[in-house]
Amino acid sequence: NKRLFVASTLMMIAFTTVAFFSNGTNKDGPKAPNLALLGQLLGVAMVSSQCALGEASLLALAGKLDAKEGRLLTAFASGTGLAGPFGYLWKIFLTEWFGWSLQSMCLLAALVLPASYYTIYAQNLQSSAATDGNPSAYQRISQAVFTA
Repeated sequence: NKRLFVASTLMMIAFTTVAFFSNGTNKDGPKAPNLALLGQLLGVAMVSSQCALGEASLLALAGKLDAKEGRLLTAFASGTGLAGPFGYLWKIFLTEWFGWSLQSMCLLAALVLPASYYTIYAQNLQSSAATDGNPSAYQRISQAVFTA
């Protein structure tokens, strides 16, 4: 529970950091280009830490609850594989179609994605992890993932 909360918080801070440093100017005039780049790289480093912490935790949980059919590991792998195309489409949709800036796009991501990430875990997986692989918990997760 704490790991996923920290991972969600890191995700929010990372998107906000990239958004803050992507503007290129502030009220006192142009930012130093090196400072903007360093700030954006700091955001990338934070999201990298978030991925390592969150994905390792969720992969272990999927393996623990996946004793029967292998569907949770398949869903985990599919979700990880879809993250790249989703991120690309997110950027194209908001910047090209709506004309949003990188800053606006990252701020929206900072509001929506971490909350979704943690909420999905808290509502669907947290109680299942506490039941230590109880078949009813497994069935509930399978239904939530595969009945869309």
